Parts: sequence; structure tokens; C-alpha cells
Amino acid sequence: MGQPEPAGGNLGRLCADLKLLLLDAALPQAEAARRIERLVEKELLLPTAKLSSSHLGAVLNGRVKKAPSFEVVSGLLRVAVDTGLISGDRATEKYWQHRHGQAEAERNAQPAKAVPRLPKVLAADRAGLEAQQFTPVPRAELLDAALRKRDAQSGGGAGAGGQPVVLALTGDGGIGKSVLLGQLLQRLEGGKGAVALLSCAQLPYDALCQGFESADRAIGEAVRPGGGKGVIGLLTRLRAAYGKVTLLVDTLDLVLDAHTLPGLSAVLREALELGDVVMTCRHSEYREYLRYPARSAPRLAGRLVEHSMPMLSETEIVDWARRHLLRGGAGGSGLTPSDLDFLGVLRGRIAVPGALRRICELPVRLAMACEVYADRGHIPEELTTTQLNTAYWEARVQTSGGLPAPDKERAVYTLAELLLTSKGVLRVQVPKGELDEAFTRDKALAKGMGQAVSEGLVRDGGTYWEFFHQSFGEYACPRWRLRQGTRSAAVTGVLRALGSGHGNLWPLATSLLSQVTSYEDYQDLAGRLPADTTDAARTLVVTALGRVEADPLADVLKRVGTSPTLMRSVALDLGDAPDRYLGAAQTALAKAVVDHPAELIGPAANALAKLLARTPEEHLATRLGEALTAVCAASRHLDRDDVWQNHPHRLLTALPGVADQGLERELDPHPARKEVPDKVLTVLREHYPRLGNLARRTAILAHLYDPLSTDRTADFARCVLAVSCPPSLSDDDAVRAMRLFWECPTVRRELGWTTWQQLLAAKLPGAWDNAQVRLVARFGAADLDVRTGVVSDILKGGVEMTRHVNVLGHLASEHAEWLAEHLLAQDFEDPRNSAGLSSIAYCLQNTTLLPETRLRALRALDAVRVSAPSNVWPVQVLLAGNLVREHVRILDDLKRAGVAPHVVHRMLKAWANSDSTTVLAVVADQLRELMAGPGGTKGPNSKILPTRARLEGRLVHMDERARTWLSAALLKGESTAVAGTAVKTLQGLEDLPWAELTPWLCGLLRSPHTDAVMRLTQILLDRSRVVNAVFAEHAVELLGTATARMRRAVATDEDPNLIGGLLKLIIRVDEHAPLGRDKAREVYDITRSRLPNAPPEPGGSSALSGSPTPSAKRERSREQSGWYSAALQDISTVCGSLLRTRLSRSDIRGLLAELLPAITPQIMSGTVRSRAATLLTGVGRHDPEGLAWLDGLFVRTDLAPGIKYAIAKAVLDIDGRRREGRAAGLLALPGCPDDVADHIRNALRHCD
Repeated sequence: MGQPEPAGGNLGRLCADLKLLLLDAALPQAEAARRIERLVEKELLLPTAKLSSSHLGAVLNGRVKKAPSFEVVSGLLRVAVDTGLISGDRATEKYWQHRHGQAEAERNAQPAKAVPRLPKVLAADRAGLEAQQFTPVPRAELLDAALRKRDAQSGGGAGAGGQPVVLALTGDGGIGKSVLLGQLLQRLEGGKGAVALLSCAQLPYDALCQGFESADRAIGEAVRPGGGKGVIGLLTRLRAAYGKVTLLVDTLDLVLDAHTLPGLSAVLREALELGDVVMTCRHSEYREYLRYPARSAPRLAGRLVEHSMPMLSETEIVDWARRHLLRGGAGGSGLTPSDLDFLGVLRGRIAVPGALRRICELPVRLAMACEVYADRGHIPEELTTTQLNTAYWEARVQTSGGLPAPDKERAVYTLAELLLTSKGVLRVQVPKGELDEAFTRDKALAKGMGQAVSEGLVRDGGTYWEFFHQSFGEYACPRWRLRQGTRSAAVTGVLRALGSGHGNLWPLATSLLSQVTSYEDYQDLAGRLPADTTDAARTLVVTALGRVEADPLADVLKRVGTSPTLMRSVALDLGDAPDRYLGAAQTALAKAVVDHPAELIGPAANALAKLLARTPEEHLATRLGEALTAVCAASRHLDRDDVWQNHPHRLLTALPGVADQGLERELDPHPARKEVPDKVLTVLREHYPRLGNLARRTAILAHLYDPLSTDRTADFARCVLAVSCPPSLSDDDAVRAMRLFWECPTVRRELGWTTWQQLLAAKLPGAWDNAQVRLVARFGAADLDVRTGVVSDILKGGVEMTRHVNVLGHLASEHAEWLAEHLLAQDFEDPRNSAGLSSIAYCLQNTTLLPETRLRALRALDAVRVSAPSNVWPVQVLLAGNLVREHVRILDDLKRAGVAPHVVHRMLKAWANSDSTTVLAVVADQLRELMAGPGGTKGPNSKILPTRARLEGRLVHMDERARTWLSAALLKGESTAVAGTAVKTLQGLEDLPWAELTPWLCGLLRSPHTDAVMRLTQILLDRSRVVNAVFAEHAVELLGTATARMRRAVATDEDPNLIGGLLKLIIRVDEHAPLGRDKAREVYDITRSRLPNAPPEPGGSSALSGSPTPSAKRERSREQSGWYSAALQDISTVCGSLLRTRLSRSDIRGLLAELLPAITPQIMSGTVRSRAATLLTGVGRHDPEGLAWLDGLFVRTDLAPGIKYAIAKAVLDIDGRRREGRAAGLLALPGCPDDVADHIRNALRHCD
């Protein structure tokens, strides 16, 4: 058959343009195909971007009937742009998306060839999503929350770059992930789009290990058996037929490991291009292989969002158990007396954190517990998973209707034997053909299987047998193997398979060890397991905790205790230790924090908190003290105190009387709450100074809710008042603490507090003054004498009155009329009585004072203007409030009075700070006249200019003259303070007509004043003020202004924050008016010039112009301002936001290769080194040749040791911490500095 005729129309033009693209890039067709293939191999392009040379030739020559996929177009674009010869619109994906869309639209408009229509729902194994035997927990709200989370991250389905994300529903086995996926399937069936369900139990493991094409075919066969198509083809047809398609992937953990991950991630990434993808996966496998997809599965980097399903709460446990027990009846009549007894015991025992609650938090285990123990009317308090499974086996497998059922048990054992294949692969479904011969030969065995199916133990899938739940299969399989003996081939096969890399075998190993009854057999099996991986460590610790002998736990802790990686993995398991091991677990965790504080403080603190919640009261104080000692000592090993302080806080919130009864929610405590034991309070006081702010708050609350003796109150005050008040402590609680101290005679005697004035004046550590002020204000609210005393002290003056004024500020709103009347009763003829008038008036200005009262106060003050002008005139401005006529009257009187300039200035400040623009609009001209008079704005250094700037800033939206004055102040004025005050005033105003003001604000960017321009930039970057539509209108103008202003800021060493703000402004411009290649390079050159010239190569010179060698004074200023680290941060931003889409990767690498030698040891600092690492990581992570390029840089001899450290850190971040990874390879390269080698070895020391 001949080739198709050359395509015409939009398709023909697309093919011709792609051919021209390669010609302009000087890329032969075969070379382009090879480069695309390399990018696919490195997982930087999807597999569908790869075409054979002949197919690619057909595309370029237009001999195709339909447009190639956009992945093909994207691949050709990528390799062409990487040559550096393509620029402009043709170098952008947006251009080619438009051209490709035109070609596809043209084809879609033609009559389609008849193709058999696929069903709307492909769900061959939907029965696997239904709760087998057990009533499902009604948790549909979780599905809505998960979808909202997905949509929030992807922007309603389109994430960064308009790309959707995979929603991963994760949780422990038995939490109900598949049931929730089934609910989603039911919801989607009622919509317009198509749905395809993939049950991973149907997938052949070997096919998934052979790459994308093999995985695609295998998954397609599982979704539509007998269809003979890959899943991507199926999804493409479904989308074409129904407009939208969703792929549901159930139990990915069954097939997820290092061997299958490449193929699976490629298929999921391709599926995302066609529709939505939702999958379920166990926590352990997800976090092992997909938690950091940038390292493990680059195709899915940025394309995954995890929604972790929560365990059942106490209320849900009891409610669901009742529902399950009522499944056969209606209303209360369905519950038997034993059921009621069972529910009562269950409710009481899960109220306390412990083994039983952990068992019942999973729906499947809770249902099993109901099946086994409800008829008995009780449930064991220290029940383990193994004990539950064993009891369930005895009740449901070994018997039927109370009679022995040996054939049923044999059938279940036969199925359990076949779950682990000879290749060491664990499966949940066994093909029926593997049992047909046995059933034909043994009719009783076949009958037993039928009985198991009818009783819900086994599910008949039509072509396969399957246990009712995966977790029970993981119990049954080891049970059968242990019957063969611990040294049998059946058990040895499990141990051998653990080394094959199949991560889902470790639950099997855990179950195997947990079921061993003989101590000698356990020791033998545990000794044959490795302990050098996180999975192995968890298996050994979990099973040791389940034994009554203490030696196994001690032995495994010795094996894993020296490795922070292994201890991190088992920390939460230790936190769930049964009561008999509470002490041993806490000792191990506290030691781990001491030995490895930076690595283990978080998980260890969480685990210690869980242990403390269950520690008996007689041991609680001692254990708490030990835990706090270890955790508090770790603070000096951590960089950020705000992060560390969460850990001691976590310990305290687990304590009885604190954790669950209101202390942390600022509510009235629960009437039945437990008291915090006195010995525990003593420990809190002993450790209080070292606790951190969050834990200090909790410690204070723990002391406030129960009565304290005088001695304990005094001890409490000594430790609490020795350090600052915790910022998170509410004002009410701070006042309660201060009142407690005030009412304690011992505290008052020790601190010398005999009067409220002494309490108010006491010099306590930071922030306690707020509590002092508020407590005295409460005294004043209830006691007229205190209130009168506060006012009298303010009026007399002579001492520091700030706290008195603050007290009055709290009192004024409720006692405004009283305060005004009290003022009117004063004799203001005596100047001493008027000293505090302005403070009192300030407190009154915003109160709901009656207008007539204001007028009376103003008239009374008129009489003492002459005797106390400096106090009275400004007070009248404040008291006039919104009374416009009074402001006019005051101004008229002022003109005739001949008041001193400094008093006028104080009045002008009061007016400029007025909350009423109505008043300002009326009196603005008179105020301007006053400011221009004697002592006014004459001369550039006048003190009144900032006040004028604030006034004009307040009027900017309603007075053209205000904008004119401000323009002159910013563009021509010499005062930086005036310019800064003007823009700061604008920043403080919210409801301005920003769209109208934006052109004017853009023009002000030319101002030479650093602070003013920095604030203007912040306004223009605020999208709530300058919305996108308005910004876009002025983007082109802004680009020129911002670039010129940035160049000036760099040349004159202005604040790095200003330069960074202008760069952000340019990047926002790029969103609306994309910069050309040359303009983007210009921005880079400006930013690059902040660093010195690179030392010239022999016989050559620097490629770029950096900054000249600064003077010693200028260099000191640069060091203090963080000039060089900020420059590197901005270069990183330019590379990531502007250059990446305009320059080829090789060009970017060339720019940085020139830059790095300029970062000499003289300008190196810890921050500079960190910024350099961030820059190299950002560039290297998005470059297929990035790691090789970093290797090449590392051996250069002209780079400072700090840059080599940054290179090593970048390699570790990109490639991960792997013993055989690229970072380890740096150690063998020449020129590796000793401190860099130490850093690499330390980073790799604890890697898996």
C-alpha cells in the first residue's frame, strides 16, 4: 500500500512548519529522533514523544492522515530549542499548541470513520471495590475532601502549566480505600464522562517490569479483558466518545516496587494527558516509592497529590460497631444483651489510647472484632492484630455454625499456600485453574471452598479466588507456611523472596514472625532476617513488641539504635508499644534524641507523646522529666527555634488534663476533666525556662485550671516571670496568670507589689507589660478609685505614663462619658493639671462620646488655651473628632492666636493622622497654608515635610493637587524620609481607586528614593490592589521603567530588597507582555553585574561585565546588607522564570560557568554558599545534562571551596542520597576539598 498523499490545510502547514523548525535548528532528522529518544530514556519526555525515523519522516513530509500527538510536537520543539538557534514565538509551547489545535480541529470537523463504541464504564472487577461481608463505614465526606484537595492543588484540574494531578488515596490496609474508590465510581457513573477501573490484582508483575509499552498493554488487558489494546488507547477512545474520562486505579501497592515503578509512572503520566486519575495505595508503599517523585519517578514530579485517609475516631468506632451489629435487624431490637455488653466494654476501653483502640481504628479489623467478640459480650483490652486474626480463624474458618469445618479450613489453607508464587511475588488473586485439579481430585476440598465462599471468607471472582481482604490473606499465607516448620522450604522461600526487592512482602514477614509461638523459633527466624533496611527494622520491632519476653526488643534496639534512619522508621511503632514496654520504649526514644537530635527530634517527640498519654500516674512525672530533658537539649542542634518548640509542646499536649479537655482550645474546661497531677506540674516548673514558647503557654494553662497552694503559686510565678510571656498566650489567660500572682501574698511580698501602681510599674521580661496593663484596666473597670487614680496620675505627669495611658485606652470605650465629665471637673488654669491632656484626649478621640459632651469639653478647653497652649491646642484637634465645624473654628482661632510653631506642628500631625477624610477634605487648603507659613515647608530639611506628605497621601484619591505635590516630592525632592512617608501612607490605605491611580504610581517608580520605590513595588505586586486586567494595560510601560530603575539600583548599591522587588515586578510583566530573548538576557546581565568580574582566563577577558572592585567601605556595606547572597538568589529567579524558556540549556550552563569563578572566597559566606546551591539545583534539576555538567564543574581549579560545597549539595538534592549515586562519585574526583568530602560522607552515612 502506498504512502498517504501529502496533507493539506492546517495539518499540512503544521508538518511543513515542524520540518522548517528542524532545518533552522540545523538538526538532521535522525539526530532529532536520537535526542528525543535520550530525553524519553531520562524520563524528561513521555514515551509517546518517541517516533521511529521513518514515522518521523512521514510527519515532516506531511504524509500522514492526522496530526501527531502533541508529545511528538513538544519533543521536536524541545530538541530544536536546545540548540540555541530558535527564538521568538516559535520557541514557546503556546505557539505550537495553537498550531496543533488547529490541525486537530480541522480533522475533528470531518466525518469520523465508524468505530465500535466502547461502554461508558469499563469496570470488570468492580466487585473488588465492595466491602466483602462487612458493612462499610459511611465516610463519603472523605471523598469530597479528597477531591477538593486535588482541585485546590491543580487549580480545578489544571495545575502549573495547565496540567492535572493524580489523586492518591493512601492509608493502612483495611482503612477503606477501595470502598471509597467504589463510591467515586458510583458517582462518576451518573455523570457525563467515561470511567475505566484498573484492579492491580489483575496485573502480571513481569509485564510491568519491561517498560511503558509492556505495562500499557498489560494494564489495557486488565481494564478490558480480551480487548487487545493498551490502556492509553482505551482512554483515548473513551475520551473521544464521551468527552471526558477518569481512570481509577485500585491497590497500586500490590505491584509497586523499584522494578515496576518506571513503567507504571509512564502509564500514569500518559493517562493524565487524557483525563483524571485517582488511585489507592497503602501508606508504606506510597511513601517508599512516590513520596518524592522528583527523585523516584520524574515523570510524575509535581503531578501527585496525596490524601491520607484518617483512622476511625472513638465516636466512629462505636457508631460503626453498632451499625454492624444491627445489620440483620431494625432499630434497637436488633441488638442482643451480649451485643449491648460488648458495645459498653468497647466504648470504655477505646476511650484510653492503647492497643485496642489501634486495632479498632481500621474498619476491617473492627468488623472482625465484632464478628468474634460480640457474642461473648466483651473484648480483650490488650488485643493484638495477630490475636484478632487467630481468634477470627478459630471462629470463622475452623468452625461453621459452632461445629468443626475441616474441609473449609483445608480449602482456605490451599488458597493461602498459593498466594506467594515460586518467583517470590505476593498476589491477592489466585486463578481458578491452579486449583481445578485439586478440586477434581478432592470433592470435599471443593465443597469446603464453596462453604468458604458462602460464608464470605473467600470471594469468587469468576476466574479467580480471593480472600475477603488482603490483610487476612497476609495472615493466612504465613499461617500455612508455619505449619510446615520454621526451617521448611515454605518459610525459607519467604525469607529468600524478601531480598528480591518486592516491597509488599514485608507485611507477610511481619505476620510470619508475629505468629511464631515458640521463643526459640522466633529467635531463629528473627536472626535470619536482616536489620539494615527500614522495612526489616519495622518488622523486627513490631514483632518484638508483641512478645512477652523482653530480650527480643532489647536485641533489635541494639541492632537499629545506632542508625537514625532506622530509628526514624520505628519511632511511631515504639510509640504504640504495649503497656509492658512503655518504659523500654521511652528510654530508647529519649536516647535516640540525645544521640541524633537533628535527625530524630520530630518522630521521637511524637512517639514519646503517645507513650506519655498512656503512662501510669505513678511514673508520669519521672518519664515526662526524662523526655523533656532529652527534647529540650536538642534545641541547640537545630537551626530554627520556631520549628523545635513544637516538640516539647507535643509532649505537654499529651498529658492527662491537657490533651483532651479544653486547655489547648481556649474553651472552658470539660467538667469531668482530669486534674494535672501535682508532681507533673512540678516537672513543668522545673523545665519551664527551656520549654519554648508554645510549651510554656501550655504549662501556664495547666497551672491555671486547678487551685494551687500559696507555695506552688509562688514557685510558679518565679519561673514564669523570669522569662518573657509566650506570644501565643491569649490576653485573657495572661491576665488570669497575673491576677493569680497578684492575689498571692507571697508573690506580692517578694516582688514588692503593695499597690496597683507598683504592679503596673514593675519591670518584667518582654510582653508581660500587656498583662499588667490589662489587669489594672480590669481593676479600674470595677473600682472607681483605681479609675480616678489612673486619670490623676496621667494629668500630674512627672513619671513614665505610657502604661497608665494604655490602661486608660482600655477603659475609655466603656467609660467615655465618665472620663469627659472628670476632665470637665478639673482646674486647667494650673498648667500642671494639663500636662496629660493630650494623652487623655487621644484615648477619647475614637470613643462614642456624645457630640454635646465633646462640645462642652472643647469649650472648657478654650478657656485655658493661653495658660497651657502646648497641651490644649493639639488636644482640641483630637477631641473634635468628626465635628467638621469645630475643626474649622479651631483653625480660624489659630490664625488669630499667634501660636508657637512647634505647637502648630503638633496640631498638624494630629490632623494628618485623623481618621476622617471628610474633615481633611474640608480643611486641606487651610492646613497647606499653615504648612507653608513660618516654620512650614520652606527648605528641604523642614521637620514638617513628612507631615505634609502624610496629609497629601491621605487625599491622593480625591485631590489632584495632592498627587502633584507627591509627584514632586518623590521625583524631585531631596528627602528620602518624606518620599518614604508618602508611599507608606498609601500602603496603609485599602479602599482607594487603584485602577485610576495605577498609571500615576507607575510613573513614580522613577523616584531616586529607595524606600519609596520599594513600597511602590509592593503596591504594584499586590494583585488584590492592582488586578491583572489593570496591570496588563500598563505592563509594557512598566517594563522599561522597572528595568531602568533596577539598573540604577544596582549601580548605586541600593537595598537588595528593592532590586529583588523590581525583578518580581518584571516577572509579573512577563505574565502579560512576554519578554523577548534579548530583554530577558538584559535583565540577567543587570543582575549578574552585582557580582565581581570573573578572573580572566590566560590571554582572555571576562565574558560579562561584573561590578568593579568596591572600596573597603563599600564592601563592608555590601556584606552587612547581604548584597552577594541576594544577587545569587535573584540570578536563580531569573534563570528559572525568564531564561529557561528563552535560552537553550547549554547557554544557561555557559552563563553560570562564567559566573561561578566570580564568587571568590573573599565574598563567600554561609548564605552565599546556600544561595549558590539553590541556583545550581534549580538549573541542574531541569537539565538532562545537569548532573554531568555539575561533575565537570566540580573538577575545575578556579572555583572556591564554597562553590564546590554548593555543587555537592546540588548533586545530593537532585540525585538523592544514595550510596552508589552521583554524590558518592564526587569523592573520587580530583580537587574535592576536605570539608566538602566530609559533608558528602555525612549525608550518605545513613542512607538506605
